Amino acid sequence: MQEGILAGKYFQGAYRSWSFYEGSVRVNDDREILIQGLENINRATDGDIVGIEILEEEAWSVPSGMVVVGADEEETPLTSDVVVESEEAEEEIMSIVKKRKLEGGEMKKATGRVVGIIRRKWLPCAGLLRKSQNETSSYHFFFPDNRKIPRVKIETRNVNKYEGQKILVQIDHWPVSSRYPVGHTIRVLGAAGTVETETSAILHEHGIPHGPFAEAVEACLPSIPYVIPAEELEKRTDFRSLNVVSVDPPGCTDIDDALHSELLPDGNFEVGVHIADVSHYVLPETALDQEAAKRGTSVYLADRRIDMIPPLLSSNLCSLHSATDKLVFSVIWKLSPAGQILDTKFLKAVINSKASLTYDEAQARLNSSASDPLTLSLRRLSQLAQVLKKERFARGALMLSSHEVRDEGDSDLDSEEAHSLVEEFMLLANCSVAQFTLETFREFALLRRHPMPPPSNFEPLLLAAKAHGLRLVVDEGSKALNDSIEAQPEELKGILRVMATRCMTQALYCCSGTAPPNEYRHFGLAVDLYTHFTSPIRR
Repeated sequence: MQEGILAGKYFQGAYRSWSFYEGSVRVNDDREILIQGLENINRATDGDIVGIEILEEEAWSVPSGMVVVGADEEETPLTSDVVVESEEAEEEIMSIVKKRKLEGGEMKKATGRVVGIIRRKWLPCAGLLRKSQNETSSYHFFFPDNRKIPRVKIETRNVNKYEGQKILVQIDHWPVSSRYPVGHTIRVLGAAGTVETETSAILHEHGIPHGPFAEAVEACLPSIPYVIPAEELEKRTDFRSLNVVSVDPPGCTDIDDALHSELLPDGNFEVGVHIADVSHYVLPETALDQEAAKRGTSVYLADRRIDMIPPLLSSNLCSLHSATDKLVFSVIWKLSPAGQILDTKFLKAVINSKASLTYDEAQARLNSSASDPLTLSLRRLSQLAQVLKKERFARGALMLSSHEVRDEGDSDLDSEEAHSLVEEFMLLANCSVAQFTLETFREFALLRRHPMPPPSNFEPLLLAAKAHGLRLVVDEGSKALNDSIEAQPEELKGILRVMATRCMTQALYCCSGTAPPNEYRHFGLAVDLYTHFTSPIRR
């Protein structure tokens, strides 16, 4: 198989399934190959890295569009778009595919078959165990919550103890002679349907570490009360006298960033973005560093947050609360009134934020007639942010869907200006740091790139637009796409942006030495260089 991949006979990619009987593999970053039928899927499961062979063109096919559910899911209403997983389901799906191919209403997609599994991605999966109808059998079927995963055979002689319980199962192997994989139970998560059980199931299924931090990790933390050493303060630029302010959602305790602005005598502006210096507390190769690397990100659920680093750091020492000395890494620009960068500095500093505002509180200051130093600083930042935003969209940045969930208690105040203020300067900081690190560490800069989506990604969007007599430009870059959406009727712009967002490729991290410069570009932001300098508490 490896020889075939090197020779170009086979291709390698991640298998993405949308049912037990269908999925796809993206190869060479832009070509999506359809995989249909259990024989062609060849026991691949969602997320596996596989080797595939592209079939002859006469064997190319169209997706069935069917949803597949477990055989015992009685509450699922069965419509023409739902197929119950069974021995006959694949035959039914393939007959639908054959009919659609004959009708010719859809363009055929390149179709392939899996020739081998290069790397499995068998994460623990949560679900329910159903007792076999065969009273003498010790094998029973486990039905995963994730419908992309087939039923799993579990051997147990004590199946009754799992009744009504959600369990965690690990797939062990998939015999070539079996329709289903074989696995074992890891643990019982609790009574099915409860909030704690279902939350635990979601976290386990997505491989999110969420247990308490180990003693070795806690041992790396500084003692409390913590006082910044005098020798550390002497090394840093002192910004404690500046009108620094943070703007975040209500209830935010992990405050990563703060800003300030000053009007200079020459009519230009000094603007600073101050980012929590987490690296001062998380030293390389310590247990704390390794645990943060393992977690990779903080995870936000509706009712809780799973921290990347212990709360002592994320919500206390690193978080840029007001009226407290905090260690930061700062980007300081000299900007013209037209938003032109005249000078950039990168400094390790200490700040003492004058206020920790919510978006609504910041917006109220922007809307007011107040002339205190903090409000004037916010107003300058907002004016410059509007200039930067206008330039960004003129360059071709995409205005994609980013609808946020709001509850009934949310304020009616439109805080878009305050959101935009923070967003523009975080983007500018990330671009400036990306440029600096690439110039300084040519082979080792960590960049965030966003490949341009292949034309095939836009097919659903183009079909929807065509059905309404609309013309969208998807193959001439981000600016042309954005302009063509903006030219549509106002009532359709929102849904078109949602659909365009779904057509995007995944943004990726890359090391500058492992990718050619022409691949560094971020398509969605329309910038040549970008990285993730901001938000070090949570990623």
